[in-house]
Amino acid sequence: MKLPAPYSRAGLAMVMIPLYAGPILAGWGSAPLSVVVVFAAIFTLYLTATRRIDVTRLSGVAHLGLLALVQIAICIALFWLGRVAASLTSALPISLWISIGLTLGAAALGMRRYRHQPEMDQLLDQALTSINHFTSFDMPIDADTDSLVSKGAGFRARLWDAPITEANAENILDAFETENPASVLQWMLADFREGSDTYDLAVLHFLARDDVWPAQSHDSFVAITIEGGLSSPHVAVRTKAAQIAAMLMDRNAPHDALPDAAWFDDAHPLHADVVPTADRIHRYIGLGRLRG
Repeated sequence: MKLPAPYSRAGLAMVMIPLYAGPILAGWGSAPLSVVVVFAAIFTLYLTATRRIDVTRLSGVAHLGLLALVQIAICIALFWLGRVAASLTSALPISLWISIGLTLGAAALGMRRYRHQPEMDQLLDQALTSINHFTSFDMPIDADTDSLVSKGAGFRARLWDAPITEANAENILDAFETENPASVLQWMLADFREGSDTYDLAVLHFLARDDVWPAQSHDSFVAITIEGGLSSPHVAVRTKAAQIAAMLMDRNAPHDALPDAAWFDDAHPLHADVVPTADRIHRYIGLGRLRG
């Protein structure tokens, strides 16, 4: 699975590896089976913080209950994986609190960095599939329809190696569905910041359309696009991302639609031409004046 900057594989691994390692180490260290309840609770808390679950509705409560049951099953499987490792080698002389602390720390980091991020929904779904079926993490993002895949592939092929001025051609974007901009943008983000400045600029032009935002249903898609655009090596892409960020702030967009504190931590050093926009965003989301 491809995720736009700054959601690198290394950053995700910092969360996912220790998150799942905790119950494995607990089993490897001969902890009691009842500890899986603790790990399942941490997993469930993590998922409720990184997914949009409306617990004010019956369907949301049912979803949360099912989610908790799935986490218990996953933790039991991971725990017994550790038990198998212990039987093949020997029990690790490790404190149960270290295992719990490892998972809890990873969950806290993940909740801070990826709260309510749809791309984390996809990653976690793929992680569960990989645990059950040992499949690759590089599966493509699901598109809503075959038609969208076909149109998107044509869009990508036309722009990928074209001069960057081609990205300004409005007729290139007209082939895309506009009734569900969230899913369209989700599909486009699969190749965002993956090697084509022309494609990246076209994605930003698409995001700036009036029928895409504020109709966009997932503010974090918008934030990720802006973050990647402001970090781009190409000045035209950075300029367009800065223009969109300014437009959002002028329209009093929610903070979730703009880069957060974690991005500022990861993005340094900033390109000089985006520092004024970054400073405005920093103040807009309540972090005060940008320093350094």
